[in-house]
Amino acid sequence: MMPFEVYLTTLTNVLNQMGGSAVTDAADDANKVNWIAAASSVIQAECHRSFEPYRATVLYDATGEGVSPTSLDLEAGHWLLDLKTLTNGDSSVIASTSYILRGRGYPKYRIELLSGTTWTYDTDPQSALSLDAIWGYHEDYDHAWIVTGDTVQDNPLSDSATSLTVTDADGTDARFRTRFGVGMLLKIEDEYLRVRAVNTVTNTLTVTRGVNGTTAAAHVVTTPIYSWAVAPDVEQACVQLVAWMERQPGSPGEVIQVMMNQTVIKSDAIPSFVTTVLGKYSFLRVR
Repeated sequence: MMPFEVYLTTLTNVLNQMGGSAVTDAADDANKVNWIAAASSVIQAECHRSFEPYRATVLYDATGEGVSPTSLDLEAGHWLLDLKTLTNGDSSVIASTSYILRGRGYPKYRIELLSGTTWTYDTDPQSALSLDAIWGYHEDYDHAWIVTGDTVQDNPLSDSATSLTVTDADGTDARFRTRFGVGMLLKIEDEYLRVRAVNTVTNTLTVTRGVNGTTAAAHVVTTPIYSWAVAPDVEQACVQLVAWMERQPGSPGEVIQVMMNQTVIKSDAIPSFVTTVLGKYSFLRVR
């Protein structure tokens, strides 16, 4: 269910924290982006959750363990952030006013149907219920999408365009951070986009369209652009893990073992902050 590709920090953030410059040689930048992808993969695998949102349809049985006539407990690892469409077992769509999502903030862990609505199915209860939703792990999802302060400047941005024009590529966003960086996840309406390159001279971004399970779509000029804010401790752990991995022999594709009952076969110890964060999320369950 997790996205194929995740970046838990940006090249700009790594360069800033590692004492680098925003202008380095292309080969070094490319290597750092590879390390970011590798570190992000390690963190997600160790924590058994996606720290980026993604859209997917998940099927549940209409009867059985964790299911009552009016409630559904989500399976461990199904971290629900936003339920788009809930379809009952008879193919009828259940209105958002007919259910509530339970959880101490985010993510949500249970769906409860309100009076007059029950789970049903036509012939087979197995995989009868359909949840089209945004999944992922963020404890402050209400504030996870950041206002970049920028908008689409293409008129329009077609659904196949890989160059996105903005007003100020190196301006600051609502968090007073650089608006756009390589690896950043963006949202325009219901579409997610991945930033691959930033040109501050022409104010253009090279992007991959329709990532993390979303669909590429056309967007008219002045449509707002939002950026995903990875949980601060997770992002910092990614930066430190990138710095550590760069100091070790090997390649970005090498498997690195970091948690208990596994052995680290490297010369330097993994930073304690990284292991603390990984330990926190590896054993944390929201219920």
